Amino acid sequence: MAVYSKLLLSAGGGIVSTTQQADQVKNTATVLIGLGGTGIDALRTIKTQVYSRLKADDPDAVLPGYQHIRFLGVDTAEKSKGDPNDQDNVKAGALMALDDTESFSISNSQVKSAFSNPKAMEMRDELKWLSWEKIDAPDLGKAGAGGIRQVGRYMMMDKSKTFMDRVEQEINAAKVGLNGPTVNIHIFSGLSGGTGAGCFLDVCYMVRHIAGETANIFGYFFMPDVNLAVIPHSDKMTRSFIPQNGYAAMQELDYCMQLQYNGGGFTQMYQDHIAVEWKKPPVDMAHLICATNAAGDEIANAYDYAMNVTAEYVLDFLTYSNAKFDLEQQLSNFRAKVTEGDRKKTIGSNLAYCVIGASCASIPLREINTYLASELFGKFSCICQNVPTQADVEKLAVSALARDVQSVSDIYNSLYYELREGFDDSYAAYADDWKFVRDYGNKEMLTSYTNQTASKLNFAEKNAKSMTTAGNKKSLIGRVDAQMRKLICNINYGPMFAYGLVSAARSHNLLNVIAGLIAENNSRWDQEAAQTSLRQEDYDRAKSDFDNRRKRSLFDTDAKRFGDYEYYLMLAEQHKLAMSCYEKLDQVLDVFRKQLEELTASYYIKLSRVVDTLVNTFKENRDALASEKILQAKDAFSIPMMTIAELKNTLDAEIEKINVPGMLDAFMRLFLENEEAWIGEDENKITKMVNTFFVETAFGDFANRTITSFLKDKYGISNDAQLANKIYNEWMKKLTMKASPLFYFNNTVWSKDQTAGLAFLSFPAASAPIKAAAEMMYATDKMWCNKESALTDRIYVMCSACALPLSAYKKCEVYENSYFSSTQGWGRHYYEGKAAPGMLFNDWRKLSPLTPQKLLTLEDAPYKMRECVSTAQELFDEAKRFGIFDSDNCICEPEEHGIKTQRELIELAKNRIPQISKAADLAAAQELLGQLKNSKIPMVATKYGIQNDGYAKEVKDKIEIQKDHFVSAPAYHIIVKKILDEMKSLGAAKNEAIKLLEDKITRIGAGNRAISDYCDALFTGVITLEDAKVVYRKNEFGIVTETVLSARDDAFAFGKIPVYQGFLSYQSLLDDDTRTAIKKTVNDRYNSGSSEIKTTGTMLKEELADNKVQAWVMRADNSPEKAEIVDFIMKVKQQFNIFCMENDI
Repeated sequence: MAVYSKLLLSAGGGIVSTTQQADQVKNTATVLIGLGGTGIDALRTIKTQVYSRLKADDPDAVLPGYQHIRFLGVDTAEKSKGDPNDQDNVKAGALMALDDTESFSISNSQVKSAFSNPKAMEMRDELKWLSWEKIDAPDLGKAGAGGIRQVGRYMMMDKSKTFMDRVEQEINAAKVGLNGPTVNIHIFSGLSGGTGAGCFLDVCYMVRHIAGETANIFGYFFMPDVNLAVIPHSDKMTRSFIPQNGYAAMQELDYCMQLQYNGGGFTQMYQDHIAVEWKKPPVDMAHLICATNAAGDEIANAYDYAMNVTAEYVLDFLTYSNAKFDLEQQLSNFRAKVTEGDRKKTIGSNLAYCVIGASCASIPLREINTYLASELFGKFSCICQNVPTQADVEKLAVSALARDVQSVSDIYNSLYYELREGFDDSYAAYADDWKFVRDYGNKEMLTSYTNQTASKLNFAEKNAKSMTTAGNKKSLIGRVDAQMRKLICNINYGPMFAYGLVSAARSHNLLNVIAGLIAENNSRWDQEAAQTSLRQEDYDRAKSDFDNRRKRSLFDTDAKRFGDYEYYLMLAEQHKLAMSCYEKLDQVLDVFRKQLEELTASYYIKLSRVVDTLVNTFKENRDALASEKILQAKDAFSIPMMTIAELKNTLDAEIEKINVPGMLDAFMRLFLENEEAWIGEDENKITKMVNTFFVETAFGDFANRTITSFLKDKYGISNDAQLANKIYNEWMKKLTMKASPLFYFNNTVWSKDQTAGLAFLSFPAASAPIKAAAEMMYATDKMWCNKESALTDRIYVMCSACALPLSAYKKCEVYENSYFSSTQGWGRHYYEGKAAPGMLFNDWRKLSPLTPQKLLTLEDAPYKMRECVSTAQELFDEAKRFGIFDSDNCICEPEEHGIKTQRELIELAKNRIPQISKAADLAAAQELLGQLKNSKIPMVATKYGIQNDGYAKEVKDKIEIQKDHFVSAPAYHIIVKKILDEMKSLGAAKNEAIKLLEDKITRIGAGNRAISDYCDALFTGVITLEDAKVVYRKNEFGIVTETVLSARDDAFAFGKIPVYQGFLSYQSLLDDDTRTAIKKTVNDRYNSGSSEIKTTGTMLKEELADNKVQAWVMRADNSPEKAEIVDFIMKVKQQFNIFCMENDI
């Protein structure tokens, strides 16, 4: 059953009065972009509201146009835009479809084959991120992106240049005719599927790239619970991946919203080598659309409710308002609230989000107007039962075709006489007598008769033309059409009845009558044709008799024969005339039949079909209105301030005033007089004409009533002040209480009390009582700022909460656990290990949880979450210890000059160590060691920095906020780790140099003490130098054990320099206890004044004579340790000289 969707309430249409529509916002170019099925549903909901409630650019245009409000739906599935010709779709929901000009398809049935072509993939810069070799989905591209985000992103990337061109066209088109307009772009997307969630970030950044810095970009992101609301619980697989896909998209949204603070900025390539910077948030204002209220309950009709909340919110800013409260003001207020929230927050999270809280009460103006039209059309619909009978057909035939006859059987003669009007069968006799013909021939006589025949036929031709000329009202078709038009406008008959009279599909119809007339004419024509030979024979015989002067009887004369000759000539001409008239009438009837068939096919059937479709449309509207289904249910977003049932008596009374037959006559005459509006069966033109008729002609006064007048009728109150009180008590209080933000707060993370409010109360500017009620509400609570609106049909309350983190959503923790506990398939994230130019962090699978680290209980967390967070925490703590963060939260790195200076100092120490060999070198070595230990590299701030915000009562609070920010900034992890690695490397090199230097100093110091002890033992005879040998003899309990410390032997490398080799062996062969015992013996001999001292000293004077010492020095010349050996020998010689002086030797 055909219907007109633009007049059908269930398809978002209906009867709309332009005087009840609002003006559009001034000097503003608006582009609305819907991504994927969810985004396009939002777009269609807004479009339905715009076309119903905002005045078109030209209110008189057949097709409403909104040049400055542009819609663009992007999807991989064609069906999401809706099909206005699909009756099942039309009846399914009250949403207008998107036109082809409002759709941008990124569908691609060749995805699987494309993913199987490595060379092609690797050649495309814009696809460097794609995990094409890992994604496995057999039916990609057939009906969408298969829920795989990278597939949805690939499909957009594959048409990214065309998309950017299209966006630019839409922006430019929206700006046409405006003077320096504000440009607002709204982007709607779900976060849980494959298409919208797959391309929403790219779309935001491409739009920002094309629109430039002056455009405002608003994002509306539908949380996973919105989509879950329409997924059956039996579909466990879908219900499982939606939260996981959604959480991945939420992570990426939050990460990108902080790109200017987290070091994650980069450049993404698109088709045609277009480079788009990702360095700012994807949108200027991000709205989170949820399906769960503050109590944690999923609202009824959640999906539709979310769409309607969003649509009403956007529509309010598309509408002209006297108050200077537009989207730019809303954005400015939002930014101020976020800045204020950043100063007060106690967690390190991004707060640049807004959740919509709204309520609405409306007068169902469209439904009211449609009710009136539908009920009136119901009274018109009796015309559908009018079926023509044979008598009706004959009556039409007689009235239209015949003249002054009452029976269909007389029609033929009437038409025949009509054709012969202006002449008869009589001929004027020849003027001359038979003698003239005898003497001069019959040519002149023949001409006299044929001229008369020709003259009569000229009349017949003229009459035939009149009877068949389509534009002639007196023509047969003109007379039929005139009768048909009378029937069409008559409520006892109507267009379907009229069509039935001429429809070949019916057993009784005018075409059958015409066929009968043609048959009658053919019969008479045949009878006349049968006389042709007789007429010719009679004429030939009479002529022969006259020409031959043959007497036929006794009384026969020339005059008599001439009279017969002329008589048969006249009969022959009369026969010719009759034959021509029958032929001409046959032509007339044939043309008439064809004209009627053509007019029936091109006019009557179309008119019948259009009216029948209107009958069906308004019957559906009547049924829907009678059941109240078309008005929003109690759970719906917009509350009807009155129902059709409440208004029924008033509306029915209005209908009772109507002269139904007269109104049908006016309605059908509108069609007859405006053929161009419906003959093409263009729904737009028909809708415009029908809509105009009902709101201007049928119900001109009622259709333009105001919300105030309806409310006065509802409450029976005529006094404005009393009505204002009624509205305040019954509506303002209720709506402001209902307008709580639709958001389930996790109070552990962020409570509603911590958010900032953006609130206003919008009402029709023309309604004084509603304005007074709004002012009463403002006086009660100053948060309800008044906003006068051009919308005439509703009171709208907006109470959004802003300055809250994404993790404040209670269900986020459920999604978080599901996500981190799942085995992630490839293609869920935008980037999975493949980098874009300038990208530090390229594996978004490793993004941190949305919940701030300080609020996580890692012991109970899934392993992947625990590992991700704890690694980042440890890195932060280590960086903190190394002083990488300054007091302004900037990330610092060692100063280049400081690094160079320290490296030079380390290198100096390493080079100096081999040169330190004697006590004289120790002072310089100690100084160098001090410089090395005290050397510090100044830290300088990099261009990177953690947000320095939040409220910190104590230092530890500030550190925790700082740590939250750091953990959620994985690009900074890479930067900090690199700085730490460099600092550790430098520290290790410095520590190594210090150790080597300390060891050398210790060794030199220890070496001097060892030489002194060795010399004491040697000089006191505890160790003896016996020619080429150095010996230590230990006497314990009378048992003497001998240890050879030097001898001429291959076992001793420096045996030829016995005093030096003895010292080496003293250090290496004797253990600490033995050296301690030797030192004790030495001390005992010194303390007792042992005679061994002088004896040994005297003996050593010879062994350490200058010539022997010189010989040892010379032997050291060829040794790498020459300097050390010579230094040692000189020290022994010096020590011995002192010994001799002290002991008088």
